[in-house]
Amino acid sequence: MDKGTLRVLYAHAVKLADEAGMKAASECEPQMISIKGADTDINKHYEPFPICGFAWVNFKPATTRFAHWLKKMDLASKAYEGGLNLWVSKFGQSYDKKMAYARAYADVIQTEIVLSGIEPSLSVYGAGRLD
Repeated sequence: MDKGTLRVLYAHAVKLADEAGMKAASECEPQMISIKGADTDINKHYEPFPICGFAWVNFKPATTRFAHWLKKMDLASKAYEGGLNLWVSKFGQSYDKKMAYARAYADVIQTEIVLSGIEPSLSVYGAGRLD
C-alpha cells in the first residue's frame, strides 16, 4: 500500500477513534467522592467531585508505520514503559471519563488498523492511573 493511501487510512482511523472516545466519555457516569468534615471542623461539607486520575492510549512497538505517523503528527510521544503514548488531556481531572475515552479510542484503532491487517503487529490499549 502506498504512503498516501496509508496516511488517509490513518487519519480516518484517528478521526473515528476520537469520535468514539468522545461519545464514550460523554456517556460515562463518573464515580463521585464525597468528603464530609475537614480536620477539626466537622460541620463543613464539600460538594461531591469525580475521582481524579490520568489516562492514555499505548501503542507498541513504536517502530510500526502507524506509530511513526502518530509521532510525526504530534499525536503521541515516547512512552516510559515502551512504545508511544497518546495522552488524554480532555475532561479535566475525571479519571472515569479519561479512561472511557482511552478504551474506546484503543478499540477503534484495534479494529481499523490492527485487525484490518494494516498493522497486524501493533498492540494498542487504553491505560490509566488514579491520582
